[in-house]
Amino acid sequence: MISIYFLFYFAFSIFYALFGIYVIIKDRSSIISKTLSLMCLFLFSWTIGNGLMLIAQNISLANLWRLTAALGWCFFFSIWLDLTFLIKNKEKIKPKFRILLYLPSLLFFIYNLQYKPSFVLYRLNGNWLDRYPIIFQSLFDIYYIVYFICGIWILYRFGKTSQLQREKKQARIIITSSLFTFTLGFITDTFLPIFQQRGLPLDVIIASLGIIGVWYSISKYKLITITPKPKYLFKNISEYLFKIVDDPIFVIGYDLSIIKVNDIVLKILDSNDILGKDFNSFIISEIDVLSDLYKHGTINKAEVSLIGKNNILLECELSGKVIYDEFRDIYGILIILHDISERKKREDTLKKHNYKLKDKVNEKIRELEEESLNRISAENKIRYIAYHDELTKLPNRRYFNEFIYKLIKDLKENGRYECFIIMFLDLDNFKLINDTYGHYNGDSLLCHYANSIKKVVRKNDLVVRIGGDEFLILITDIAEHEKADIIESLSRKVLNVFNEPFIINGKENYLTASIGIARYPTDGRDAGTLIMNADIAMYEAKSAGKNKVKIFSEEMKNKMTSKTILRNSLYKALSKGELSVYYQPQVNINLGKIVGFEALLRWQPNNEDYISPSLFIPLAEDTGLIVPIGYWVIEKACESLKKWNSLDYRQGKYSMAINLSINQLNEGDFISNVAKIIEDSGVNPFLLEFEVTERMILKGNEFAEKNLEKLKKLGVKISIDDFGTEYSSFINIKKFSIDKIKVDMAFIQGLNKNKTDNVIVNSIISLSHNLDLSVIAEGVETEEQLEYLKRYNCDIVQGYLFYKPMPETEIKGILYETMSK
Repeated sequence: MISIYFLFYFAFSIFYALFGIYVIIKDRSSIISKTLSLMCLFLFSWTIGNGLMLIAQNISLANLWRLTAALGWCFFFSIWLDLTFLIKNKEKIKPKFRILLYLPSLLFFIYNLQYKPSFVLYRLNGNWLDRYPIIFQSLFDIYYIVYFICGIWILYRFGKTSQLQREKKQARIIITSSLFTFTLGFITDTFLPIFQQRGLPLDVIIASLGIIGVWYSISKYKLITITPKPKYLFKNISEYLFKIVDDPIFVIGYDLSIIKVNDIVLKILDSNDILGKDFNSFIISEIDVLSDLYKHGTINKAEVSLIGKNNILLECELSGKVIYDEFRDIYGILIILHDISERKKREDTLKKHNYKLKDKVNEKIRELEEESLNRISAENKIRYIAYHDELTKLPNRRYFNEFIYKLIKDLKENGRYECFIIMFLDLDNFKLINDTYGHYNGDSLLCHYANSIKKVVRKNDLVVRIGGDEFLILITDIAEHEKADIIESLSRKVLNVFNEPFIINGKENYLTASIGIARYPTDGRDAGTLIMNADIAMYEAKSAGKNKVKIFSEEMKNKMTSKTILRNSLYKALSKGELSVYYQPQVNINLGKIVGFEALLRWQPNNEDYISPSLFIPLAEDTGLIVPIGYWVIEKACESLKKWNSLDYRQGKYSMAINLSINQLNEGDFISNVAKIIEDSGVNPFLLEFEVTERMILKGNEFAEKNLEKLKKLGVKISIDDFGTEYSSFINIKKFSIDKIKVDMAFIQGLNKNKTDNVIVNSIISLSHNLDLSVIAEGVETEEQLEYLKRYNCDIVQGYLFYKPMPETEIKGILYETMSK
């Protein structure tokens, strides 16, 4: 039986020794690991002393091992309390306090040395056991109970006050295992002996449970290997990021102390001594942005002021992200400040200008309203509203129809053969004004032009707004021989109104107008017919390029009829095989080699002459036929691309550009259909490039925008076609992750002829390259244009100088010819 008890104690002594070695090896620099290792050493002394005391051959040896065990149990609880202080404060306690902490342990051990062996040792069943006077035992019980409770309280406060989840869990585990260990030890070695139930001392054995709890806390929540010191935080942040970003970058700890900054910060603050300081001391904000950052884990573009050198405030946008460790504790915070000082100045200037403009407009409106109310009686006011446009105060359609009816009736009753003219005026691209600047500014613009038109027409002429951006001008009292001159003169004056810019938000903007003219009685003998024919002439002016004047003719009417017939024929064009795809090669400007193609739709009805795409594609979009035709074009283009890329692997891979319509992007199953076409054809999606126009992007269709994003995810590239022809913005390029810019041929045709075209092309190429976008110029027809584009590093060219659009069979021949060289 003696050997079994000894082996029991000996096994636990080995456990304590090995665990102490493991802890010190785990982290030799940590004061916590050193103290925990020392605790294991005293537990080893306690355990091995008890074990060897049991099997000692005589009382002298038993007393020696009793003192060895006493060294362990006297100092154990002082080390326990010392360890709890270290866990809470992460640093050594003051020497004076440590002396006081270990003084009771030392006194109890010294007192132990003075007991005679025969006084404290007795033999039971062949085992040496120790017993102490009740006064000594009671004092020691008070000592270890007080120290234990103090340690538990310190750990409780540590877990309660810590903001780190890891430390809260550590505290709970150590407190739970320690309380369990203390309770068992108290029962076996303190409570039971009171009732004469004394056996072998088991408290040192039970202490292993507490040690296991600490070990679990170490392995699970890294008590020993704690979070790296601040100077080692974010060492994985690339120094390259700090060098290339021109904005101030801060790395701060969870306590908001600054850990790391880039060179830009040092220049702005004019100080090298900012590490460790509170980040809040360098910023001013109307809201607590850092609280929001803690709450949400991230924050974007919060406006703050950075306090620079000489206390100069730098207006910035703050973006930040909280970085957590594996325990969801804050590892640190990355903050980037973007300088918006210049933008804020511009915004303030624009706000002031807008307030002034708004005040003037409101003041003018109030004046007009007061004048109307004072001048017009209630009955006249009702009539005025019924016959006038509320916005521009011009006569409306009702007034115009009744006026024309009376005018024609008067001419007939009096037998007069005088003629009059109706001008139908429509503002070009006015929807863009509403979409860009809002309906309020659009309404103001309509009023402005209404007044301007009234000023240039003759006194007896009538200006009417019939709705939206459409106006009618009635010109009367003209003789037959004066008609042509008056039409020419008044049309020029009206169009000249639009030569002057209008100001919105402090910026100059320009609009044009298209005018259609119908003559009485040549083009109609009633108001409805005259307005309809003037409208037809107006749309003819728009079709001719806008900003033009067209006089109605039967030819126009016939043309519209033909367009209707053309629309009807287009419905059957695909099923009858009248549509075909032509391809125009795209050439690398430096290598002079074909690198891709653009797929172009062609229509030849009934084997007759080809119909221009500018005629039938708008019809296809109006009728919705562009969707099935578009899928057919994509299929054909993918099939051709697959064939050509398999001809000669030495030439690399050709790309294929395909034009998209907004109608296609608005289709709910467009992405899935395109994905299936790509899969069926076996073509690499990275070689496909879908072209969209600026107008499609500017329309701001959310569904179409999402489909563009989904196309990108398929691997397809996106390019902007006819770039520069609309109200362009590189913000749209950033927003939609555009890959390529296609400069409109109108600018290419003007190279070396028009300085403005030169500047525009240079700017587009330069800005595109700065954004890592490639540039393709379309419509290149002369060597001079090519040389100019080479000089300014254009990437790819396309035009009749190299190749015209061709059917697939001719392309194949060109590729074979290229391979043979």
